[in-house]
Amino acid sequence: MDLIMLRDSEMKLFTIASNVYSKYYENRVSLLSKEIKYILEFYKNWKILTKNYAYLMPIFNQDDIFKEMPDRCDRYDEVKANFAEITSDAYRERPVTYAKFCRQACFPFQSEQMIRELELLMFDINRYLVLKRRNFPRLYFMNNEDLMEMVGHG
Repeated sequence: MDLIMLRDSEMKLFTIASNVYSKYYENRVSLLSKEIKYILEFYKNWKILTKNYAYLMPIFNQDDIFKEMPDRCDRYDEVKANFAEITSDAYRERPVTYAKFCRQACFPFQSEQMIRELELLMFDINRYLVLKRRNFPRLYFMNNEDLMEMVGHG
């Protein structure tokens, strides 16, 4: 619901800015437009970050992955620590306003960096699964989630 209202506000601001009589409000409209874009970017990054983090969490908690890819597990642990720090900061700073939260602790830069790292880890996991499938041809017919569960149980 909030995102719909933000997008509607963005469109209204665009309409106001495109009006020839809006010179008086030009600075204010520009400032509000930047704030809305910033908040929408925050939502987009937060959604991607939490989705990728939640997908990889059970995978990197498996012993087989730790044995096969200890360096990747270390990289995941770094992302996990950063994610925990960000969420604990948000929890302490209640009520959390979007602008306050996403500006705190360099969130835009930090979130983009964590998203890139999680995507690289997902790529490495997919490469690992391809190698498992190459060694055991019967595994070609299993999806990644079922294969990870099977590999995790030994």
